[in-house]
Amino acid sequence: MVGSSLKARGARLVATALLGTAAAAVVLAGWLMASPHGSSPDDGYHLTSIWCSRGFIDGVCLENPGAPSWDQKAIVPYPVTNVSCFAYEPAVSAACSLDVFSADPDRYQVGAGGNIDGERAQLYYWTMHSFVSDDFPSAMAHIRIANAVLALLMVGGTLAFASGNIRRAAALTWVIVTVPLGLFMITSLNTTAWGLIGLGTFWANGLSVLRGSRRWQRIGAGTLAAVGLIMALGSRTEALGHVLVSVLALALLHSHALPWRSRDVSLRGARPAGSVVKRTGVALGTLALAAIVLGALPAVGYFEGAVSELRQGYAEIVRRGFGNPILVLLLETPQLWTGAFGDQWGLGWADTPMPSITFFGAFGSYVGVIVLGLRGAERQRIAAVIATLAGLTILTVTSLL
Repeated sequence: MVGSSLKARGARLVATALLGTAAAAVVLAGWLMASPHGSSPDDGYHLTSIWCSRGFIDGVCLENPGAPSWDQKAIVPYPVTNVSCFAYEPAVSAACSLDVFSADPDRYQVGAGGNIDGERAQLYYWTMHSFVSDDFPSAMAHIRIANAVLALLMVGGTLAFASGNIRRAAALTWVIVTVPLGLFMITSLNTTAWGLIGLGTFWANGLSVLRGSRRWQRIGAGTLAAVGLIMALGSRTEALGHVLVSVLALALLHSHALPWRSRDVSLRGARPAGSVVKRTGVALGTLALAAIVLGALPAVGYFEGAVSELRQGYAEIVRRGFGNPILVLLLETPQLWTGAFGDQWGLGWADTPMPSITFFGAFGSYVGVIVLGLRGAERQRIAAVIATLAGLTILTVTSLL
């Protein structure tokens, strides 16, 4: 009886996994077909960075010897910087890109900026350069399909190695918070695709490493956590801050098993096993150290520029008479969070508004999951939520200044 019950349960899990994978593949394919190439913000910049990520190559990326500034150093094929011909023009269809793709193949022009000097994270651009070809529509389609497949593999693997509440939390997170902006960006040419995939799976795999009951689960989740970390830091320089916030939240969630807490716990007669304490300390320390090592070097230039922009932004807000700039930004920060659910933000180049039902359904579901997750929450979970909220507020406010 026990054996047949386990087999039936296993069969249900496999069927559910296959059905979920098929449904996710259909959704991603739908978004791929619904949005044209070049429809995500700053695609000219990202495409220039992809085409030029491996240096100046004849027929791919040429050097502009007389460039007056860094953002004019590269000369790329005409479609690379003009595929977004419909940007900021809601009444213009993406049919204009057909003319762009059919332009003279020998026509070049100065690129749209681009990560030519490697001041920002380069791994995404370097990897996607593998799809570069003279067939521009196919090259861009392959990049977007690769992002969708990576999302499918990373999320599917994360759910496979997770168990119980972690699997449910991760599944609900991806179903709810990716509509509509997340799905749009994941299937785009934008580096944000890797940022969302990496950060969106990192925390769940981190929890599986800390709480997994089987060795193969912890090894698999740890591998995916490392991959997610590399994807996030290799695509978005500011991902370092988000990774560190995630590590802090994981530490708070599992604080009862941290080495310096084991003595306090033992006084109450509930000291965790030595292997759990050691595993927790090693796992969290490794994640934090890896994030700093991988993200610190490319982040130096980014954070130096961010500090300069903070000063300029603060002075500008004061000059415009908005009162206390920090207070203003704190009060307006929630607009950025709700914007991801379709409120006030449009898709594309912020020029494609969403119907109100999108925000109502997505944000309502989000609030419902938050309430469900906080029901009966212990101190560790409440502390992790507060730390995450504070971290996201700080990161958002500093990015606005």
